[in-house]
Amino acid sequence: MKIALGMLPELGHLVPTLSLAKNLRAAGHEVVYLGVPDFEGWILERGFGFVPVFETVFPRGTLTENRAETPEVLAARFAAYGEYLMRGALESRLREVSPDLILADTLNDFLTVSAWSLGIRCLRLSTSLPQGWAPGVPPLSSPLPYDASPEGLARSEGAWEALLGSRTDQGSYHSIKLAVLVHRYGYPLDRIDRRGSFEAELPEFPEIVLGPSRLDFPRPPSDRRIHAESLWLDRPEVRFPWELLDGRPLVYVGGGSQAHRRRETLALGGLAAEVAAAMPDHQFVAAMPEGGPGETARPPNLIEVRFAPQLALIERSCAVIGHGGLSSLKECFYHGKPVVVIPGRFDQPGNAARVRHHGLGAVFEDSSVTVAEVVEALRRLSSDAAVRANVASVREELVALEREQPGLRWIEAYLASGAR
Repeated sequence: MKIALGMLPELGHLVPTLSLAKNLRAAGHEVVYLGVPDFEGWILERGFGFVPVFETVFPRGTLTENRAETPEVLAARFAAYGEYLMRGALESRLREVSPDLILADTLNDFLTVSAWSLGIRCLRLSTSLPQGWAPGVPPLSSPLPYDASPEGLARSEGAWEALLGSRTDQGSYHSIKLAVLVHRYGYPLDRIDRRGSFEAELPEFPEIVLGPSRLDFPRPPSDRRIHAESLWLDRPEVRFPWELLDGRPLVYVGGGSQAHRRRETLALGGLAAEVAAAMPDHQFVAAMPEGGPGETARPPNLIEVRFAPQLALIERSCAVIGHGGLSSLKECFYHGKPVVVIPGRFDQPGNAARVRHHGLGAVFEDSSVTVAEVVEALRRLSSDAAVRANVASVREELVALEREQPGLRWIEAYLASGAR
């Protein structure tokens, strides 16, 4: 059957889908990606079909110019989204593709509801941990811990109320998007659950979470959600001066898939330089944007590169420092490595709270972390048996997901059932 994947135009949303996409292709399905022009080459290089969508919103070159996303740029982009949707361009493209199933990013409600309006079967793909409400579970964007006590439940509900309250302005992005879903597509308002960490939830569409359940906070099981394979383990790695590693314990510092766009990453580079200077008995490798640690002096035991062979470096490391993006966390835990997380934005605060909850490493606030704290954490984590056991538990599920391919099996059962 023909299966189309529509993800947000970011590597952090595309990379986690490749394991599932390759399994679908190996099972005999035709797999195509619905994407913006800048990712055409990347998709074709991996042997999948490519169909351009939202090409007037993201003209070729938009994502390679690294332009600052100012309020004016974002407003113009949202206006372009509206024009594209209102003239029916997305539905026209879906009719041309005529897929048997669409796998839509949970943050791409327009695609999900457009498929619904055309009678095309659709499942949601989440590249983050579950984003919806559950008792005692704060929004994924929140650093609050899980707490099932009455006080904890109240704090969690307060966080949800504050988040939803920020979306009530009729001129806000969320209000306008909700109006488009309801009025442009005729999607029933009572089927939309506004309690989503980043977007409203569409619970009638089953969800495939590209990551392990053991990394999440406790939440009630659901027969409309599955955790699935998500690791790109056979990717080609970039060149690296391996001869510079001299046998000292290695710490890898990774800025994540959007390192070139994050001020936090440059701050992380500066911190890494100071930590490395305080730990001359270790070596550090930092994948950083151009500009490196800024005015911080680079100690001789720090190797800084623009792009890094992340999987190979994680495998050789005793610990990893990063912002807590889910893809990097999964790769660390797959290789059995504890983490030091200094979260940035989006789902990173929630991921960091889950790392702390499950005892998978150390978590610090970016604004208050000290070099001494990070040094102490790295030395402790290298010999902490409890942390190693916790990491091994998450690794066990990650290995099982790649081996058993539950995402493939669930999709094929869904297709065979004829469900809509």
